[in-house]
Amino acid sequence: MCLTVGSDNFTSSRALDELIRSDNAVRHGKPPPRRNDLADIRQSRPLRVHFRPGRTRCGRSHDRLPHAATAATAGTATQPAFPADPTAYVDTSIGNNGSGTTFPGAARPFGMVQNSPDTRVNSYASYDYADTKILGFTQTHLSGVGCQTNGNIRLMPVPGAFPGTQPAAQAAGFSHADERREPGDYMVGLATGVTAELTATERTGWHRYSYPAGAALRTIVVNVGSSNGYTYDGQVDVVGDRTVEGWITGGNFCWETGKERYKVYFSATFDQPFAAFGTWSDRAPLVPGRRHADITGSASNGSRSDGGAMVSFPGTGRVTAQVGLSYTSVTGARLNRETESDGQTFDTVRATRQCCSTSIRCGSAVRTGRGPGSATATCSGPGRSTSR
Repeated sequence: MCLTVGSDNFTSSRALDELIRSDNAVRHGKPPPRRNDLADIRQSRPLRVHFRPGRTRCGRSHDRLPHAATAATAGTATQPAFPADPTAYVDTSIGNNGSGTTFPGAARPFGMVQNSPDTRVNSYASYDYADTKILGFTQTHLSGVGCQTNGNIRLMPVPGAFPGTQPAAQAAGFSHADERREPGDYMVGLATGVTAELTATERTGWHRYSYPAGAALRTIVVNVGSSNGYTYDGQVDVVGDRTVEGWITGGNFCWETGKERYKVYFSATFDQPFAAFGTWSDRAPLVPGRRHADITGSASNGSRSDGGAMVSFPGTGRVTAQVGLSYTSVTGARLNRETESDGQTFDTVRATRQCCSTSIRCGSAVRTGRGPGSATATCSGPGRSTSR
């Protein structure tokens, strides 16, 4: 016997058990039980069977519906509603320690960009809750992989003149009390007085930096060479007066073969023209006014050398940047950025970050009324799994 569900035929749990026992008995050469005839079954209290439409369930003993289901009968029980926004129960700070290896930043479900802060390099997901300084905000991260990887294309806002080329010279202190962590949205107040806000579309990281009133210049470091994993080679170019583009080759994940490589391309544009710019590579000093730099590394095991560009803007206020990514070409990264930013602003992108919240299947924890703690634990897992 097979039960076709998703139709208009309903029966009680008791009657369903009778049907299953009868079918099992016949298939094993025994006479079926006679305690209930078909009329009894039809007169049983109705109970809707909830499975996906069109599915069938064959009559094995472990296929029976739970007896607890009889507590809710059609038309008599009121179930709590599923949450309209499951992302409200997602806590992106869960697992943000060295062993959990997760990141707290902004990502769309199944997106290619994971726009998130880094507190360290060469370490798992490059963020540890115990750290007190942020090195910058990179576009790619992986959660829970157990090895250092990604952390590519790091932006860091700095009030004032160009800083040193090493990440430690660009870092800023922060407190978790000044963080806001939500799916698709991250904000932190830095000790330098800069407020950094992050959001994302599928292939573009969006950054908005608000500088303190006393800053003479608003500088942004675009660190291409210093990834969370190995760097084999790369390139950076300042294009015109609003754009920085380039690529980086990484790989050697978990040191398993030492041979696998990936190349990620980027195109970053800013909402206002540069007042000054420069590039650097391979631990050499920044060269003001230079538009191009090649980043080299060891062909065998990579390097940790820094390389990238720095750009600055006069006055105070906000600077917004869009960083498109591609794994095929700079042209592809530019096209992704232009397509996903067409007619959009930082605020409109952040406002629509929940457009895909139905990808987070965690409504049962809220619907069964087990409390907000259970809902957070249940929703945060699926939320994390769609953002890595």
